[in-house]
Parts: sequence; structure tokens; C-alpha cells
Amino acid sequence: MCASIECALDRDWDECVAQELLGSIVIVGLTYVDPEGQYQDHIQLYGVVTVADKESGIAIECHGQIWNGQEHWLPASTAAFHKAEPGRYRLCSTGELIVDPHYVTTWTVTCRARN
Repeated sequence: MCASIECALDRDWDECVAQELLGSIVIVGLTYVDPEGQYQDHIQLYGVVTVADKESGIAIECHGQIWNGQEHWLPASTAAFHKAEPGRYRLCSTGELIVDPHYVTTWTVTCRARN
């Protein structure tokens, strides 16, 4: 799988937000593009933030049909997490309904060119 997400850690990290993230429910959208920026795939997942560390990143213990029980890591960027409006959120990928998540975050992942 691709793994080239970049962020400027110093400007993208807020320790207070990191502490708020711990234990919160988050919906994650990941869009995968090739090196030229062409769409490749999109996945959605949700779960509970179990680690929020400036050095190692943000870990999510996933819930749901596809990712249940798996741990998914995101880069250490609290700036990418936005408080979710109260309400019902349906994942397009599975049709699962998540009620009143705490945060949402979306990422674009650029895949490396294959040799």
C-alpha cells in the first residue's frame, strides 16, 4: 500500500488538541492518488483514537464492518482533525451509520511510482 503523507509537524501539532483526541470517535477519509495526482482509490474508516503523540503519530482502533479491531496510524498532525457537527454520518464505502462522532479527518495519500 502507498504511504507518502507529508505534514509540517511543528505547525500542525497542538498538544491540547492531541489530548482532546484521546478516546474520541473519529471518521477518517483516505484518498489515494498516483504520483501525477490521478485518483486511485478512496477508503473510509472510523474508530477511537488510542494514541496521539507528536513523534509517533495518531493511532485509531478501528470499528465497523471492514476494519474492526485493526489499528490504523495517521501522521502526527492535529491540524487535520476537525470537530464534527452533531448528527448522523453514513460511510459511503459500507453504508455504516456513525452517530455523533467527535472528529472527522481527510487525507490525500500519494502513492510512490513503481520501479
